[in-house]
Amino acid sequence: VLFSWTNIADPGLIKSTHNNPVNVTYFMTKHAGYHWINLLEVISFTLAQCEYFADDNEARVDSHLSAEQWKTQLIKVTESAKDFNYFRRQMVHFENVLNLNLERLGINVNQPDDPSSLPTTLRDVQRDFLTIAPRLRSYRERTDNLSGIPDQLASIHAAFKGINDGALGLRLSIFAAIVFPITLVAAVLSMGDDFLPGKSKFWVFFATSIPLSLVSGGYLAFGE
Repeated sequence: VLFSWTNIADPGLIKSTHNNPVNVTYFMTKHAGYHWINLLEVISFTLAQCEYFADDNEARVDSHLSAEQWKTQLIKVTESAKDFNYFRRQMVHFENVLNLNLERLGINVNQPDDPSSLPTTLRDVQRDFLTIAPRLRSYRERTDNLSGIPDQLASIHAAFKGINDGALGLRLSIFAAIVFPITLVAAVLSMGDDFLPGKSKFWVFFATSIPLSLVSGGYLAFGE
């Protein structure tokens, strides 16, 4: 602030400070405005990263993952959900702080004072903060819209995992449906000597077990 007054301030600003002492805080309020602008840039970058994460994970769900890989993915999404919630709370905090600053400066966002009636410092502060406030509000709304994304992603990953497990279970069931009739027929026919391998009625085993296997496996695969 001292450097600004001694090296940057023009004579007109210095003269206005003599006429209205509130202008002494001109550069201090400017630095506060720069702080908020830099904070908005950081928030904008963070929001862009969050939106990219949400879009990328919604568009890319690999169903051919091992159980350990699924677990790793879900842990990543859960940690992201925690970060999202923390970021959302910070956005609420930033908005509350900005509203407090506006109240202390006597700035009404909905009904701002006539700039021509304000000292130089308050005129510039009002212009800066009236620009910052809507941007921060829009960023907070975008953050609120993203707050449910991690939970949705976790649900999507869990759903794909369930579908993958169900498909595996179906394949095992089809395999069992094919094998079970064969073993059942073999067990029944083994009680008669005529159906043993090399005997006259051994062909009955194949004539019975193969159609039963096809029927049971086909019903399980394509039936309701």
